[in-house]
Amino acid sequence: MAAVLKGVAELDFGKFEDNHIDLFGDAYEFLISNYAANAGKSGGEFFTPQSVSKLIAKLALHGQDKVNKIYDPAAGSGSLLLQAKKQFDEHIIEDGFFGQEINHTAYNLARMNMFLHNINYDKFDIALGNTLLKPRFGDDKPFDAIVSNPPYSVKWIGSDDPTLINDERFAPAGVLRPQNRKPILPLFCTH
Repeated sequence: MAAVLKGVAELDFGKFEDNHIDLFGDAYEFLISNYAANAGKSGGEFFTPQSVSKLIAKLALHGQDKVNKIYDPAAGSGSLLLQAKKQFDEHIIEDGFFGQEINHTAYNLARMNMFLHNINYDKFDIALGNTLLKPRFGDDKPFDAIVSNPPYSVKWIGSDDPTLINDERFAPAGVLRPQNRKPILPLFCTH
């Protein structure tokens, strides 16, 4: 046993700083993914599987060599925003990561996820609230990329709220989707 330990001690593992493993962040995402898998349908409301996140991020960032602002209108646990970060690992995303989440627990998970993946508090802004009814972002400089896997089961008040027809995001259609009519994906697209 002593010879094995001595042999391992002599191995050159390189510098820790050069390591690309994000131990805490990856462990946290692993725990979230296991929870989501065990929670069934309700777990899928705040977590997008890593393979899906990677595909969405690659599609959204395809052909871009500079990204300063990334947005997710249905942020969940923040996995899509973090996957976008991984696509631009060498590039510093100057203005940061922005997202909005309706579920309070998922909102807190996203914020913790950002910290655990070494994103400074001044480089992300995750807001709590309903993106469709009260969007928190979009008035400033436009986003360079938008990644999202919106919840397909979210409740929508639709035509029951006549003030929404005057919302500049939905007004061009001239009509709102009826209450609880599915799918809701087109609403996130017009947002």
